[in-house]
Amino acid sequence: MSLPLPDVLDLITTAPGGVARLRELILSLAVRGKLVPQDPADEPASVLLKRMRAEKDDLVPDDVAAMCCCSTGGCTTKTVI
Repeated sequence: MSLPLPDVLDLITTAPGGVARLRELILSLAVRGKLVPQDPADEPASVLLKRMRAEKDDLVPDDVAAMCCCSTGGCTTKTVI
């Protein structure tokens, strides 16, 4: 026999450590992509991050990036404040 959701939530929130365990479960499911249906047509996160970095680099003028680089002159990437 399964309990109605409000009753289950009451049990979880009143049990010792219940909220923390629920939070861990939700985070674990989210990291594994189990909370929502996954679209196989979605690009991998690594591809998205590369594209975002390239777009950001294009938006930051070279003179601003140069002002933000380390004082030793060894910077090879743009740094945004």
